[in-house]
Amino acid sequence: MTLSHDVHKQLDSSFAELTTAFNAYRVKAVVHCSSQQLMFLSEVERRIRQSNSLIRRLVQYVDSSPDRAIWTISTLVQCGEQTGQRAFDLSQEVSDEVWLLTEAFYWNAFRTLDVIWGKGIKIKNGSSGLPGIGITAKRTLGVCRVRNQLIEHPECIGGSFSQGPSRCGPSIGSWREPDQAEKEIDQGLYANAVEWAEYVARRLNVGISFWGDKTPTS
Repeated sequence: MTLSHDVHKQLDSSFAELTTAFNAYRVKAVVHCSSQQLMFLSEVERRIRQSNSLIRRLVQYVDSSPDRAIWTISTLVQCGEQTGQRAFDLSQEVSDEVWLLTEAFYWNAFRTLDVIWGKGIKIKNGSSGLPGIGITAKRTLGVCRVRNQLIEHPECIGGSFSQGPSRCGPSIGSWREPDQAEKEIDQGLYANAVEWAEYVARRLNVGISFWGDKTPTS
């Protein structure tokens, strides 16, 4: 099972638009940033690159996982227990890597939002976040829900790793007792990544519009 062309195209498009928005924002924002904000600006640029890289690596792993699972079972049946165990161990390594990369994406993406919103960040001149964007924290984003409730505090809701259809990507499953409120649902990494990239791009475009067409001087 491989990632559908439409989903792959959507991921590529969203991250390409995010990169374009950041580059345009940086040109205008750099002359308005304090020294500390310049540091955070560089951090956001790095985290956007890292998030894109994590998604690409995850796509490669997840696309091959169903075939690997089938190969593991067939190896166990056809080649005996010892060879089958090695195949099983390798499959576990892939699963662990997908877990690691998935959580790394959510932590990285969430930190990007905190920098943009200025949450928990102290800047000497009293400013908060990146200039021109404003604080518009949107904690209902899929990235926030998964990081805060399913990864950071699974004891409150319950979270377990699962791999949904390739069009959804890795997801953090959730459960609740029958008498508890409606459970948190993870729509899947790919959907959350696209939503995150599009949201960050929109916030950066707000910053670009804040200064209009004024071109900063060197």
